[in-house]
Amino acid sequence: MKITVTFVYTAIVLFGIFMIPNAFAEIVPEWVKSTAGWWADDQIDDFTFAQAIGFLIKNEIIKIQDLPTTTDGEIIIEDGIVIPSWIKNNAGWWTEDQISDSDFLFGIKFLVETNIIQFQSGKQCNPEVDKNGDNIPDSFDVNGHVDWSYCDLSFIDFSNGYTFDWKQADGLWSEHGVPYGCPGVCPADSYTIDLSHSNLTGINLKNANLPNAFLYNSTLNFANLEGANLEGSNLYRADLASANLKYANLSHVQLYKSYVTDTDFRYSNLTSVNLCGAGQDEINCCIDGWGHLFDFTGANLSYADLDNADLRHAVLKDTILFHTNFGNAIMDYVDLSGMDLAGTILTGASLTHSKLSGVDLSGKDLTGTKLFDADLSNPVLKDVDLSGMDLTGKILTGINMADVVLAGRDLTGAQLVGVDLSGKDLTNTILTDADLKRANLSNVILTNTILTGADLTYAKLSGVDLSGKDLTGTVLKGVDLTNSNLSGVNLAGKDLFRAKLVGVDLSGMDLTGIVLSESDLSNAIITNAILTGADFSHTNLTGVDLSGVNLAGMDLTGAKLSGADLSGKDLTGTILRDIDLSNANLSGVNLAGMDLTGAKLSGADLSGKDLTDTRLDLTNLAGTNLENANLSNASFVDVDLTMIKNKSLAGSDLSQASFAHSNLSGVNLSGAILDGTKFWKADLSGVDFTVTDVITDGLS
Repeated sequence: MKITVTFVYTAIVLFGIFMIPNAFAEIVPEWVKSTAGWWADDQIDDFTFAQAIGFLIKNEIIKIQDLPTTTDGEIIIEDGIVIPSWIKNNAGWWTEDQISDSDFLFGIKFLVETNIIQFQSGKQCNPEVDKNGDNIPDSFDVNGHVDWSYCDLSFIDFSNGYTFDWKQADGLWSEHGVPYGCPGVCPADSYTIDLSHSNLTGINLKNANLPNAFLYNSTLNFANLEGANLEGSNLYRADLASANLKYANLSHVQLYKSYVTDTDFRYSNLTSVNLCGAGQDEINCCIDGWGHLFDFTGANLSYADLDNADLRHAVLKDTILFHTNFGNAIMDYVDLSGMDLAGTILTGASLTHSKLSGVDLSGKDLTGTKLFDADLSNPVLKDVDLSGMDLTGKILTGINMADVVLAGRDLTGAQLVGVDLSGKDLTNTILTDADLKRANLSNVILTNTILTGADLTYAKLSGVDLSGKDLTGTVLKGVDLTNSNLSGVNLAGKDLFRAKLVGVDLSGMDLTGIVLSESDLSNAIITNAILTGADFSHTNLTGVDLSGVNLAGMDLTGAKLSGADLSGKDLTGTILRDIDLSNANLSGVNLAGMDLTGAKLSGADLSGKDLTDTRLDLTNLAGTNLENANLSNASFVDVDLTMIKNKSLAGSDLSQASFAHSNLSGVNLSGAILDGTKFWKADLSGVDFTVTDVITDGLS
């Protein structure tokens, strides 16, 4: 039966809206839902699931009229009932509460009423071939064009029948015995039975022995071929829609250009099968979420020829793919993750939206292979030639690119997270919007490379020449640009949070509004750079030449400026909390009234400096010279002053200064002014106050 999934879905929705109240869903027994789940997981057969549906109909939970019943009202269900496997998706979703009870029940109601689910075929063997009415043809001596529809030939052995010479068929084969349009597979020399052009709709061939049968252009839709032996048979252009081929032996079978909508291939043996060109028409193509054209779960596809086959959405769970030919096949949305593809041919195949994560593609010829939006994370690509392949939008995470040529390639939108591209020649490569997070791009050649919109978060670009590059929209957080050439690059307003710019020359550049918080600029050159509104909080500026740099108003919270030459710098409005100014040259710098809470000032020379109203709480003053400094109204809360240079505050003005909770044990206060100085809970052991100039209220 040909019916589009879109139509089925629309009908289900309409039935659900207009026909059945939600109250019915409240009386669905839990065992029915469990049964649906077991059926979806292939733990029970179609007949058992059909019995559960029959229960719902008998008890009018689903209301359907005029179905044949037994005397006690049980729905009559044919033993060999075949229910389309794509319905299992919905059954699984129902048991997982992804769709409601009422939606699922109305979907089943629609499928039964439209005969997509048939409890009884309602048909028997054609009386012209079954005169005794036992549902088995009276004679197997046939020569094509037979009507065995709905006959029961289960367990029948055809292997000892007469042989049919394929050469008698007109126009089917070339002079070499090869089917036109799909070279490489020859038919058998002879066939045991000629069922070409036959109507075998709904036939029961379960466990039948039917090797080397000639079934050219036969209709086998809804046929039950479970466990049947069809080895070497020819089903060229056969209609196998909704046929059950589970556990069937299809080795060396010709399925060239066969029609296989919803055909069940699970656990079948398809060794050396020819599925070249097999598929379905575009009108009835598989809709994502409503089932699969091919379900090859557990099947053996070793040496199978699937050249040009339409395998969109195919299920390959536990499938053996040894030396399978997928050349030019359509494999969109197929999950090949972690599969063994030894000897498999993928040349020219379409793998759009497919999953190839962890697949070993070593030595594969991927010429013409389409991988749009495919997941290629962590594959093995040794000796793989990616030239000519469309890599836009590809997931290439984890790929070993050592031998891959990328110069001149279009990698727009490609996902290259963590990929090692170090030393690669990326001349003329397009990396627009590429995801290069944590990628290694050290020492790459970026001549004419386009990086606009690329995500370089925590990527390594050390030693790279980025001169003149347009980085519009490029994400640079955490990027490693150590010793890179950034001349001519517009970094104004860029966010380089936690970036590494060690040794980079930024002299004279406009860095207005740049965010360099927690970045490493050690030994960088920023001479005469424009830093208006720049954020250098917690930035490592060790060894940076700050000559010609205006630091006024900048946020230097937690910045590392140990050993920096800040002589004469205007720090008006500059935020200096937690800054590291160890051994820095602060001569000529006005620090009066500044907030230096938590700052490291070890080794700094602050002698004689005006630090009026300066906040120095929690500072590290080891080796700091504070003699003769003006510390009036300064705050030294919780500070260890026993480590200051010479352990001396001699000559300093400590008027109104606060040393609450600080340690001044043994500190020299000779000549210090202690007018209103506060020592609340300070350690003053060993301090000689007799040598100070003024003491008023300080100890009260």
